Amino acid sequence: ASGSARPIQVASFSKEDNARRAAEALAKIGITATPQKSESNGKAVWGVVVRGDEAMLKKIKDAGFADAYFLK
Repeated sequence: ASGSARPIQVASFSKEDNARRAAEALAKIGITATPQKSESNGKAVWGVVVRGDEAMLKKIKDAGFADAYFLK
C-alpha cells in the first residue's frame, strides 16, 4: 500500500445489531471495522467505516457491500 488509506463508508444502519453484523462479516475477510453511532434528524444511525485504498474498497464491494464508497 502506498499510504493512500482513506475512510470508506461501508454501510449505515438504523439498528446497532445490523452494524455489528456487518463488522463481523468484514472481520471474516480480514477487515477490521467498528460501528460508529451518529445522529441524523434526531435518530440514531450506525455507520460502519474502515480505512483503506482502492483495493480495499473492491474487496469490501466483492464481499457484498455494493454501496461502499470513499468519504470525502
